[in-house]
Amino acid sequence: MPRLLIVFGTRPEAIKLCPLIAYIRKQSSPLDVRVCATAQHRSMLDQVLESFEIRPDHDLDLMRPDQTLAGTAAAVIQGVAKVIEDEPPDMIVVQGDTTTTLAAFYAHVPVAHVEAGLRTGDLQRPFPEEAVDAGRIFVTGNTVVDAVLGIQERLLTGEINRPSWPFISDGRKLILVTAHRRESFGEGLQHVCEALQKLAARQDAQIVYPVHRIQMFWTLCGGA
Repeated sequence: MPRLLIVFGTRPEAIKLCPLIAYIRKQSSPLDVRVCATAQHRSMLDQVLESFEIRPDHDLDLMRPDQTLAGTAAAVIQGVAKVIEDEPPDMIVVQGDTTTTLAAFYAHVPVAHVEAGLRTGDLQRPFPEEAVDAGRIFVTGNTVVDAVLGIQERLLTGEINRPSWPFISDGRKLILVTAHRRESFGEGLQHVCEALQKLAARQDAQIVYPVHRIQMFWTLCGGA
């Protein structure tokens, strides 16, 4: 039976890959689907795994206090290499451009790269995925949409408890904002905050912005 190893380590990776795992496991195709969580984002990753009811077959639990990028990269590559040695896969599925992807590449196993088609069109600010040959990219949809719809259904059926957020008003339009990668700091974040200031001035809108760098965001938005 062909073995498919799906590897992720961060919350964003899990959000995008958990719907794929759930879908494949529901099919009658003869695939042995194995899941490896490198878990360099421990608590945030666990939130996603619980929401999608995914239990990894291999949990490397690599997150450490004050971990460095170099230390994390070394641990991920070594950990994934051991999993591949113990249970050799026919193909590895990864997402995005994190260290998990690098580990799969070094293993010399065929890689299916979810989200490999991202393009900026700017050679000075490229996505690492832009190195993938466009002829080997298949447009199939967006697993983030699948994740959102799946969680929405479970909220509506009561499988997941709906959170209570008293600061959200039912009488105003809700704008959910996120910023990632290069937009999370510097000039990119400055532009995001300037746009949000204009939207916040409207009386019919409210903004929810989960941020990673709260102090920078608060400063750029003038403490608003």
